[in-house]
Amino acid sequence: CWHIRKLNRPELQAGGRAYLEFNGAAMIAEVYLNGEKLTRHEGGYSTFRVDITDHLKDENTLVVSVDNSENDHVYPQKADFTFYGGLYRDVKLITVPENHFSLDYAGGPGIKVTPIVKGNDAEVTVEVWVHGPADTVRVTVDEIAKEAKVISHRAKTVFLIKNAHLWDGLNDPYLYTATAALPDDEIST
Repeated sequence: CWHIRKLNRPELQAGGRAYLEFNGAAMIAEVYLNGEKLTRHEGGYSTFRVDITDHLKDENTLVVSVDNSENDHVYPQKADFTFYGGLYRDVKLITVPENHFSLDYAGGPGIKVTPIVKGNDAEVTVEVWVHGPADTVRVTVDEIAKEAKVISHRAKTVFLIKNAHLWDGLNDPYLYTATAALPDDEIST
């Protein structure tokens, strides 16, 4: 099927970027802006984004082609549920400042947290991917803040949480939050 929509140019800060975020397009999607193909995404259940900034005009025509025909390379091929077609989850227009957490990295929000439990303690590694000329990122976990140096658009820091409060399902669903901040952008997970 084909989805067609008129789209006005969003207001952007100097150096800012505009992305379209697709949260579900089954199974193979192609995105066109003003007649130009910007991307092809194979994987109906995975979020993907496309940077439309350099292709924007004052008035735009957005066209999305979505194909849920049988294929031999997009998982899953068979299941005991209905295979939806088209855009079956939200599509969002996202604008970000020049310095922002990368929306181009693997469909994620630009932050990755890896905890390793060691006895009663937890070693928590936080990685972030940054777009723009930022030199450092402020990362906070459990009210402990650190400055992480950005090298090749990536920053990484490690936290040690003594006597970590572990998740225990419905009995004690405790969560920690990791936050990363740039002067004009912030993300949490």
